[in-house]
Amino acid sequence: MNIAQTKQIDIVDFLKAIGCFPTRETACAAWFRAPYREDMTPSFKVNKNRNIWYDFGLARSGDIIDLGILIYHTNDISRVLKLIENATPGVPVKARTFLPSSEERNEILRNIQIGALTSVALKSYLASRGIDMEIGIRECWEIHYTCRGRAYFAIGFPNIAGGYEMRSPYY
Repeated sequence: MNIAQTKQIDIVDFLKAIGCFPTRETACAAWFRAPYREDMTPSFKVNKNRNIWYDFGLARSGDIIDLGILIYHTNDISRVLKLIENATPGVPVKARTFLPSSEERNEILRNIQIGALTSVALKSYLASRGIDMEIGIRECWEIHYTCRGRAYFAIGFPNIAGGYEMRSPYY
């Protein structure tokens, strides 16, 4: 199996084939505990439409080959390709297009309001994650927004791209 063929293997199917099962799954995404490190809460998300993953705990993402490198602890691509192929003998290779689905395009955040961190629920979430409250209040923001017509709020902290990383007890 070559690189292009391997990239067509569904990441969710691959993870299931090696014994990692999602803790939550929707039509567009599946959440797992990271398969290559200790992960108490599911912080590893697979975008099913684009067949890519993102590890919120490490702030890393990639395709199935990048995932194989982490799982199998090797940078030898030939070995990774062979290990993935051996792990997925019954998993069909799917032709994929990488255009965002209409559902993904509709996940635009709207009515974004950024302010001081005052929510008791979000402060409680910080405490549950073991984050010092003084540091959390100094470094984080409270972000309110709507997505697909529903209102949400989360803790936000600036990222290097000029936006915000957002966290809440639900994602």
